Amino acid sequence: MADTDKSHGQPFPAKSDTYSQGLEAYPDKEESGGTMQVDHPGLLESQSHLQWPPRPIEQRFSALSVEESALDVRKPDVQFNPAQCLFCSHRSPGLDENMDHMLKKHSLVVPDPDRLAVDLETLIEYFHLVVHGYFECLFCGSQRRNIEAAQQHMIGKGHCKIDISSQASEYRDFYEFEPSIDDDITELADGNKSIRLPSGKVLSHRAEARTRVPRSAPVQEAATSSPCATTLSTLSQDTTPRSKRVAKRDAVFQTHLATLRDSDRRSLMHLPAAQQRAVVMRGKKQVEQARRDENEMLLKIQLKANRSIKK
Repeated sequence: MADTDKSHGQPFPAKSDTYSQGLEAYPDKEESGGTMQVDHPGLLESQSHLQWPPRPIEQRFSALSVEESALDVRKPDVQFNPAQCLFCSHRSPGLDENMDHMLKKHSLVVPDPDRLAVDLETLIEYFHLVVHGYFECLFCGSQRRNIEAAQQHMIGKGHCKIDISSQASEYRDFYEFEPSIDDDITELADGNKSIRLPSGKVLSHRAEARTRVPRSAPVQEAATSSPCATTLSTLSQDTTPRSKRVAKRDAVFQTHLATLRDSDRRSLMHLPAAQQRAVVMRGKKQVEQARRDENEMLLKIQLKANRSIKK
């Protein structure tokens, strides 16, 4: 009589006496996975009939001749501790002591702390996500295979810092920059005899006092179709002319915000604008990293499959 698997209802072939004797001789051997492995020459007579239920897909990559080590499954330690140094294993009593350590030991300086739109701990938590979660350099953005390699790169290159001068910097979303005079003063015609201030007022030369220059209308952002997105978009609108750089950053933020589901946007409504930016940027980075990991895994699987076919 063949044995029956109660979970699947499939009959299994009867086990040989030699196999049963082997189980008695080796009681510590367990039946796990697909094929029973017993270190006894007399029990290797027939292992092909010992087929067990299908394994999960994670355990069946061997069908494509792919080793688990080749997949480089990343399991980053993203548990944030404000007292833990970002660049070494040193742990301080608190956040303030940790900032002093990173300043003295690694020369980490947070630029323009007075302009931060979030608290310092939130900014350091995002740094931790970049370094410990994605193994990326804070300064140049290059990615490594593990946290140790990322830390060695930043320490060796002197990249224990951030750059907010570039308009493409992801860290600018954690700051509130006011339009600068250099960005917003617009020189008008007539031989640079008139300028427009950030407030919208036009200053002209006395000889050109009679020349009237129409005042430009405030920048209006496009309204979104979703009521939740409309409510969130009003947080980044002003009634005065704004610099092109700030408007561009707000447009990028609104674009990322529009990609969220309505339920996610509703969950952000109670947060301040600065925290909304932090949450959206964190989610954007996680999506980008997931796409990179997926592409890398598919590429490695294809390369392994091609090698096995050539053999």
